[in-house]
Amino acid sequence: MMDRDAIKQIILTEHEYASGDWPGRAQRAGATDRVPDSQKSVGDWLTYMDCYVRQVSEACIDVNGKDAALDPMRKVANLAITCLMHFGVPRRQDHPVAFSTRLNEAGGRLPMSFDDVWDVVLEEREYQRDLPPNRITSRPGGKKTINDFATLLRHYLWQADFAWCQNRLATDSPTGAATVGGRVMVGWDRLPGDTCALDRVRIVAALCVHCFEIYGVPERIALYVDASGCNPANVPGV
Repeated sequence: MMDRDAIKQIILTEHEYASGDWPGRAQRAGATDRVPDSQKSVGDWLTYMDCYVRQVSEACIDVNGKDAALDPMRKVANLAITCLMHFGVPRRQDHPVAFSTRLNEAGGRLPMSFDDVWDVVLEEREYQRDLPPNRITSRPGGKKTINDFATLLRHYLWQADFAWCQNRLATDSPTGAATVGGRVMVGWDRLPGDTCALDRVRIVAALCVHCFEIYGVPERIALYVDASGCNPANVPGV
C-alpha cells in the first residue's frame, strides 16, 4: 500500500507543474490564447479529464500497462482536484447542498486550497473503503485491478458529463430523483448541473487515490525546457 501523504505530494507536484506558467507553455501546446484556469468552466475541466481517462483505458491493453496507465491517471487526479479547488466540493452527506467552499463578502465562491479539497477527497475515500464486500472485492485477490478503476473512472466521468449537460444527475428512479442506498436525495434533481457534476468529480478524484494506494503513482519527471519552450534533447513526454 502506498502512503497517502506520498500520494498527496506527487499529485501536488503535478498540480504545481500543470498550474505553472513555465516558459513557452502556450506555444508548446499550439495555443496562443490559452484560457486561464480561473476562467475555465466545469465543462472545460470535464473535457480535459475525459482526454486522460481515455489514455488510462488505452494503456490498460499496453504491454507496459501498469506504468502506462498510472501516469495519465495522475493527471486525471490533478485535474479533478484543480476543478474542485475552483468550484468547491459537494461533500457526501444526505443533503445535496452540504458544500465545502470559501465565500467572499457577497457570498460568491472563492478558490479553495489544495489541502482543503484533499481533505474532502479523503472523506470520500473513507466512504469507499467502508463499503461492504461486493462482486469485485470478493473475488480472488480481493482488490480491484487497474482495468476495474479505468471502468469506474469512465462511468463516473460519464455521470458528470450527463449532469453538466442535462442540469441533473442521471438516475434510474422513476421520479427522476437521485437515490443513495434506496433513499431519495430530495433536491438533487433541482440543483444546477455544475453542482451535480462536481459531486461526481469528487468520486473520480477519490477513485484515483484508491488506485494509487494499491498500485502506486509515478512521479512526473522534471525534464529541461529552454526559454523558448523547446526540449533540446527531444525527449518524449515533456
